[in-house]
Amino acid sequence: MNVTIKKPGEIESLRKGGKILAEILEELTKIAGPGIATVELDRLAEELILKSGGQPSFKGYRGFPSALCISINETVVHGLPSSRKLKEGDIAGLDLGMIYEGLYTDAARTVGIGKIGHEAARLIEITENALKLGTLNEAVSALSGIWSATASVIKFTKIPGFPISDGRRKGCFLRQAWF
Repeated sequence: MNVTIKKPGEIESLRKGGKILAEILEELTKIAGPGIATVELDRLAEELILKSGGQPSFKGYRGFPSALCISINETVVHGLPSSRKLKEGDIAGLDLGMIYEGLYTDAARTVGIGKIGHEAARLIEITENALKLGTLNEAVSALSGIWSATASVIKFTKIPGFPISDGRRKGCFLRQAWF
């Protein structure tokens, strides 16, 4: 898979799309609480994407039926929204992709539902700190490419003993290579 060099206008579109996607995830995070069905979060995610001028990138991709992937507790990644209601103590991964101005952005957040246990809180804290570390390393060393940031995240998260599953990608199509 080849890397597509982005033009300045495309980079700006990716930034705008990423900012919108972050705002949508923030809204979903606020609403994700005990008693809400995951399908309700999916409907809201799609509504907010469309309202922003974007298109859900996951919905319809290889038959995927939803705008939002929601992984609860033991579900590792790409869980399907359903009538299942979130419960106190759950941890949920919210993974959302959007096509904005013809370019793909993809982001995820892990959230605790209501009061969560110590181990769940620790997992969320470690993932947030790993993201901050990777972002900082990428900003400081932009010329070294994404692998430097990725290596930092993997190294940081291996210390506490939580396994790595996947990373986030942005570009001209869904699942674009990092390099």
